Amino acid sequence: MKQYKYVAYEADNGEYETFEDFESAKEWITRDNGDGFGEETCNGQSYIAKITHRTNYEVTDRVENYHEHTDECPTYCDKEEWPYGSEFTTVGKIILKEV
Repeated sequence: MKQYKYVAYEADNGEYETFEDFESAKEWITRDNGDGFGEETCNGQSYIAKITHRTNYEVTDRVENYHEHTDECPTYCDKEEWPYGSEFTTVGKIILKEV
């Protein structure tokens, strides 16, 4: 996965692109696409931003840490089951990592 360093937002069309270097981002955002420049861009609503942090997923719990009730369980089995839906095998949180 490429680790882009810049993101450029073009407000006239609501489009954005990611770039490895500032010069490429600058070239993209200042290009004349044949339609001229819209009011949003002329008024400073388009921009280039440097990416300083990226999201990562930190696992806080796993389904393997819980009991799964089966027919072999006693009638009053009080072991804790996975409290989340069967579509999840882990739960966690999003953290930001500096780049």
